[in-house]
Amino acid sequence: TVSGACELWEQPLKPNDVIPMHYHLIEETITFASGRIKVTLDGADYEINADQDGTSTMLIPTRLHHEIRNIGHTATSMLAFFPAVEPQIFKV
Repeated sequence: TVSGACELWEQPLKPNDVIPMHYHLIEETITFASGRIKVTLDGADYEINADQDGTSTMLIPTRLHHEIRNIGHTATSMLAFFPAVEPQIFKV
């Protein structure tokens, strides 16, 4: 089934994998269910340890440059929600 209004991406990352710096023209909501992750938002680093602290969700505003890196020893589990179909990704 295809949605006409939104997309949900499952994006597991192996240890040391990275989603390079990029941005979207729409907001993005990411839920981290497991793993230890470093998220860089416009040059500021934030560490999320979903294994220790439980599920964590963040809203990334429109056009905010962001990068996601698995800094743990196990794979991560995360879901990215977009309020649009086929959101564009712009590399920085």
